[in-house]
Amino acid sequence: DDLDQFPALQTYAYDARVNLGNSVSSELCGEDFSPSITIFNSGTETLTSATITYNLDGATNTTYNWTGSIAQGESDIISIPTYGSLSGGAHVFSTSVSNPNGNTDENSANDNYVFNFSVSPSFQTSTVVFNILTDEYASETSWEIRDSSGTLVDSRPRFTYDNETSYQEIITIPNLDECYTFTIFDAEDDGICCAYGIGNYNLEDSNGITIIDSDGDFGASESVTFNAVTVLSS
Repeated sequence: DDLDQFPALQTYAYDARVNLGNSVSSELCGEDFSPSITIFNSGTETLTSATITYNLDGATNTTYNWTGSIAQGESDIISIPTYGSLSGGAHVFSTSVSNPNGNTDENSANDNYVFNFSVSPSFQTSTVVFNILTDEYASETSWEIRDSSGTLVDSRPRFTYDNETSYQEIITIPNLDECYTFTIFDAEDDGICCAYGIGNYNLEDSNGITIIDSDGDFGASESVTFNAVTVLSS
C-alpha cells in the first residue's frame, strides 16, 4: 500500500512569498546595495497582482504594486532603486508581500523576508598601522592582509615576534579605492589572550582612526575588512 505523506502537504489558492534571491551579498565593501526582489507564487491560482513593500533599516516603507502573470511554482524578479553611500556597519533590509490577486494571502508564514548585511567602513589612508602586544607564545602568531581579489599585500609568518613584547608595523596600501581584509592567526586556536598572557592588538589608519581594536581573545583567527579610499586634498 502507498503511504500517505506525513505531514500532509498544505496547498493554498493564494500564497505569495518574496526574497532577494542571489542579488546581493551579506558583506559589502566599496559598492552600493542593489537588491532585486524575487516574488514567488506558491499558490494554485495564477498570480497576477500583489502588493510589495520594502524598507532599509526600518525607514518608511516603499510600496510597489506588482502586476504580471506567475504560474504556481514560478517567480518574477523586480528591480528596485539602488541604495548608495551607506554608512559602515550593520544594516537590515525588509520586504513583504500581500494582497495576492486582491485576496488575503492564505499562508502568512512566508509573507515577510529580512536580509541582514554589513558595509565595511572606509578610511582615507594609504598606510595602516598594526600594533600588537604578544602573549607568552608569540611564535604561534601570524597575520596577513589581502586585497579584494585575494592577492597577498603583506604578511608576517610565525616565529616573527618575541614573547610578551610590543611591536608596531606600518603596512603600505598599494592601491586606493580598494577593499582589504586583515587577518590575524593563532596556530593553537587560542588567540593571544587570556590563558597564556594578556596580548592584544589594533589596526589604525594613518590618522590614528581605529579600524579594529581587539582584546586578543579570538581563537584561531580574526578578520576585518575595510575600504581604503583616496585621500582628499585639503
